[in-house]
Amino acid sequence: MAIRKGMLSVSAAGIYLMLAVATGIAAGASTAPSDLTLTPSGDIFTLSWTKATDESYNQAHTIHWWETGKPDDYGRAVVRDGLSSTEWKNDHLTAGQTYHFQVFSVKTDEDGLPVVDDDEEYIPGGNTNTVAYKIPFQPHPTDLTITQNSPVILTWEPGNDPRIDYQNVKRRERGSVEWATIRVGKDVGTYTDPAAKIGKKYIYRIESWNDKPKKIGLSRPASVRVR
Repeated sequence: MAIRKGMLSVSAAGIYLMLAVATGIAAGASTAPSDLTLTPSGDIFTLSWTKATDESYNQAHTIHWWETGKPDDYGRAVVRDGLSSTEWKNDHLTAGQTYHFQVFSVKTDEDGLPVVDDDEEYIPGGNTNTVAYKIPFQPHPTDLTITQNSPVILTWEPGNDPRIDYQNVKRRERGSVEWATIRVGKDVGTYTDPAAKIGKKYIYRIESWNDKPKKIGLSRPASVRVR
């Protein structure tokens, strides 16, 4: 279809081309990302999306997330360098809550840095679909680390599963099959071991238990030679 005025005849495609040139958008290029997906893996999940084809809008993105029923109370993070995926750890979100995620493209300059308007806000090009994800509870203690050699000091992140009633610190000497057990509270995340002997090598792990009693979580092991 053409729009005619006097002797002028301009096609709809031609109008789009003129507008695109005037605004700096390449003809046929999109400014909005699409196809947002979320892939969980343990205590990490990955957000992936298809970038806009317009280079002014595919070098930086903002991720918005909010709890169900609270769309106006959202968090925002910026992803730069032309990336189209990012990994997130569950630990900065509330376990048991459902969150919604959406990705927006933002306009960038020639160096790939986000451009802001007069109100110091990013200039969006468009947004993806929304995906929802319920943050799972973590039954396993994580990040077990030996922070000091003598005396041996352990630190870890306790599991947040509501079924946990207490934890066991487990220790065995290298070459032995016997584990010593020290019971600690469910929210404890550090332990100083007074029984570790200089010159010996030990392996430690942390277990989550309920009062049945039943083991419901186990950390990865950590080892140390006491000096």
